Amino acid sequence: MRQDEIQFGRNLRILRINNNLSQQDLADAIRVTRQTLSAWERGVGKPDIYCVHDVCKILDVSIETILYKNLSEEKNFQDYEEPFEYGYCYIENISKQGFYTIIDEDLEEFFGIIRHDMEHISVTALALRKRGYIITEVFNNGFSIYLQNSEEANCLKKDLYDIFDYFIHHDNLYIEKRREEVGDIIGKAHEQVLDNVMTEIYGAEINSLAYYWIDDEENVRGYANTEEECRVQAEFQKCVDYRIISLT
Repeated sequence: MRQDEIQFGRNLRILRINNNLSQQDLADAIRVTRQTLSAWERGVGKPDIYCVHDVCKILDVSIETILYKNLSEEKNFQDYEEPFEYGYCYIENISKQGFYTIIDEDLEEFFGIIRHDMEHISVTALALRKRGYIITEVFNNGFSIYLQNSEEANCLKKDLYDIFDYFIHHDNLYIEKRREEVGDIIGKAHEQVLDNVMTEIYGAEINSLAYYWIDDEENVRGYANTEEECRVQAEFQKCVDYRIISLT
């Protein structure tokens, strides 16, 4: 089994930049979305072997090189920190009719004052839809939009800026209401996931247990049905200073 560290994401970015290709250019060439390509470059997604083959063909590089060679140490290649596109702002350069995929990295380049998390992205898409834009898809780190003409494309920048400005000043009732609603939904989903994880860890729902115990720095160290079980956990963890608290 090969033990070399896989360098695909970093090498993909370096090769793309040195071939003067934008993420959109390369994504179009291999028939994937730009957010997919961005995920590969950030190391949070993995392409299948057919996509790797297509990438290597376009970038004129071997699979061995793109997977395993550390191109950031090669003199012939230049590596750039974010943003990847030579200061090119994707949103600022939208000016024509067409279909566009806008991801969190683009929003950060365009308006980096606020954090563009899933809540903001979802509400941004809703706010654009309310203004008459055609939103075709919303995903966890961006959205897709179809711009009907060049006038609409040129208006997008101002409308996005206005929406983000509302996020800061909280002076748009629709946006604030939707942000609260989406935030509640996301918060409940996170809580449910954590509850499920805790249930699997302890073999029972946490709210069905009677006690938990904390150390002298107020860290929760365990849950149990009885105080004695808490004491056993504390002894096992070699924790001397602790306090048992009732959940009922």
